[in-house]
Amino acid sequence: MTLHPYRSPSPPRAPVAALSWLARNGAAVVLLGVVSVVACAHARRAVVAATPTVPRSEGVACPAVPWRCSAGVPEHCQSRDGESRWWPLHPLADDGRPAPCASRCVLDTVAHCAPAEVQP
Repeated sequence: MTLHPYRSPSPPRAPVAALSWLARNGAAVVLLGVVSVVACAHARRAVVAATPTVPRSEGVACPAVPWRCSAGVPEHCQSRDGESRWWPLHPLADDGRPAPCASRCVLDTVAHCAPAEVQP
C-alpha cells in the first residue's frame, strides 16, 4: 500500500463525530428548530402590524372568492400566520394609499382594471 505524504492511513473521523454529536443533541436541535419557526411567525406579525402601508387584518380566513374591488382598487385576499389581509394589486400612489383604476375595477374571474364601458 502506497501512502500519500499528506494523508494519514486511518479513515476520516469527521462523519462519525458528526453523527455522534447529532445523536446526543438531536432533540435539542429539533426543539430549537420548532422554537425558531414559532418565534419567526410572532416576529413577522409584529413587523407587519407596525408597518403603516400593510393592510389591517380582516380575520383568520379569506372568503371563498378571494378577489374584490374596493374603492376602485382591485384587491386579493391572502392568509398567513393566522391572519387574512386584502392586498391591493396596484402600487401605492404618492399619498401612500393604493392607486385606483383609471376608469373602473371589474370582478370576473379575478379583480382587475378595465376600460370604461361604451354605451350604445
